[in-house]
Amino acid sequence: MSILQKGLGEIPAKDIVMDPFEAARRLGVARGYTDEAIEEGIRQVKETARCRYCYMLTPVFLGESGRCDVGFGQFISFDLSKNLQNCTSAYVFAVTLGAGIDRLIARQKVISRAKMFIVDALSSAFAESFCDAVDCLLREGKKCRPRFSPGYGDLPLNVQPQLLRAVEASKIGIALNDSLLMSPWKSITAVMGVLDEDNR
Repeated sequence: MSILQKGLGEIPAKDIVMDPFEAARRLGVARGYTDEAIEEGIRQVKETARCRYCYMLTPVFLGESGRCDVGFGQFISFDLSKNLQNCTSAYVFAVTLGAGIDRLIARQKVISRAKMFIVDALSSAFAESFCDAVDCLLREGKKCRPRFSPGYGDLPLNVQPQLLRAVEASKIGIALNDSLLMSPWKSITAVMGVLDEDNR
């Protein structure tokens, strides 16, 4: 399958706005609630994160019985197939906050489990906000479907190795262990379908 476009990049952490809803959900507090520990956690995450991404734009081929081909192998997923209906191409991408965030969380664990929880939760929220920023960057005026990640619905995690190889995620420091968990921890992969002209 021919790749239509491929690339990688970095967005300064200071330019990413953390979604307050996502942060509140991760922390288990009311939206807008803050205190000194949360403010400090946000500062630490923004100062530490190195927000890198890599992607490819690939044709989409959907077959019968949930069969999908989006540039990193053929597999069966009824949920992804439904998500990609009326799409002729898709962005496949990976994002990471970098290994510095892993080290920050580990340091906080030694200091205080409460602080570790705050930094861990805020890092997860920040990773989602970074993913939103990359999502917007790749769309560039195109009408796209909501992004869909391995582990959602019936799209299995065992597609991660092929996906990461296809987008060359090692170039931004992402690796995969035997349990199919990514390192650095705050890394996300996704597929985002681009609707064809007749369905925009």
